[in-house]
Amino acid sequence: MTTSKLRARRFSASASSSASEAGAVKSTAVMAISNLSPYNNCTDNYKRKNVAAPGIPITVSAVKIKAAERQEQVQAWINLQQANRVLEGLLEHRLRANADLSLAEYEVLFRLHLAADRPLQMSEIATQLINSPSGTTRIADRLENDGFITRATPRDNRRVVRVTLTERGRRALEKADEVFRGALQESFAAHLSASDIAELRRLMRKLLEGNGAWSEARCSPGTASPTAS
Repeated sequence: MTTSKLRARRFSASASSSASEAGAVKSTAVMAISNLSPYNNCTDNYKRKNVAAPGIPITVSAVKIKAAERQEQVQAWINLQQANRVLEGLLEHRLRANADLSLAEYEVLFRLHLAADRPLQMSEIATQLINSPSGTTRIADRLENDGFITRATPRDNRRVVRVTLTERGRRALEKADEVFRGALQESFAAHLSASDIAELRRLMRKLLEGNGAWSEARCSPGTASPTAS
C-alpha cells in the first residue's frame, strides 16, 4: 500500500472518531441543558407528587398552573400579614396617644371586663392573648403599677396567680375602649361591608380551626362595651 493511501485511511478513521466524540459531547450537553431547565425539574416534581391525580395531564402547562396557585398562596399570606401589621400599628398608635395604653394592655383590661366579677388566671390571659407567660407577666406588671389590676395568689395553690380589674382600671378601659372602637371603625370597618366582615370572620375561623387553634373563649369572647355595663 502506498504512503498516500495509508495517510488517507488514517485521516478517515480520525475523522470518524472525532465525529463520534463530537456527537457524544453534543448529546451530553443537551442532557445537561435539559436537566437544568426549571420546567423539567418542576415537571419531575409534579409527576412524583401527582402520579395518581385523575384528569390532570402532566404537562408544562399544568406545572405553570401549579406554580401560579402557589404564587397566589404566597401573595395572599403577604397581604394578610401586611394588613394585620398596618392595622395593629394604627390601633397601637391611637391607643397610646389618646389613652396611654398599648394594644396588648387594652386587650388584657377588656378580657378582664368580659370575665365580669370572675378573676382570670395569668395562664388564662396568656392563652387568650396567644402570648408567652413572660410576655403576659410584663404586661401585667405595667397594669398593676398603674393601679389598673390586682394580682393575688391563693394559699392553697401558690402556682396560681389571679388577676382582677380594679375600679381605676375599669375607668381607664372605658376611655380606651372608646378610642379603640373609633379607630377600628376608621381603619377597618369603614373599608368593608357587613358581608365582607362576616366572610372575613368565616375565613379566619376556618384557618384557626384548620390549625387546631380555634377556641370560643379566646377567639369569640364577646364584644360588650364597658361603657354599656
